[in-house]
Amino acid sequence: MRVTLMSLVMRKVSFMCGCLSLALGSLTPRFSLVLIALFTDRISQSLDGSLFTAFVGWLFLPITELCYVVMFWWNGDVSGFSWFVVALGFLLDLSSTWGTFHWRSTRRAQS
Repeated sequence: MRVTLMSLVMRKVSFMCGCLSLALGSLTPRFSLVLIALFTDRISQSLDGSLFTAFVGWLFLPITELCYVVMFWWNGDVSGFSWFVVALGFLLDLSSTWGTFHWRSTRRAQS
């Protein structure tokens, strides 16, 4: 297999875009997933083309889905340490949901 300069550059750009997606995803995971879906085919590759799974993940567990897609993007599959990162994303999703629920219930109790 012949390695060209262009293939090396594209590999580096793909890795940098993954880092950019993860950095942007820490602030707005749903927006980051939309950008990944618009400009790459990584979501359909990682989720085996399932539009339903992609939508449900985007709606209910955006950080988990973003971690899964990025780990699949970097490694080609999700195994080993990648599952730890996905589980960490799941815990972040749960804490975000619980924190919002707790904040709303506290605010209602004060009113």
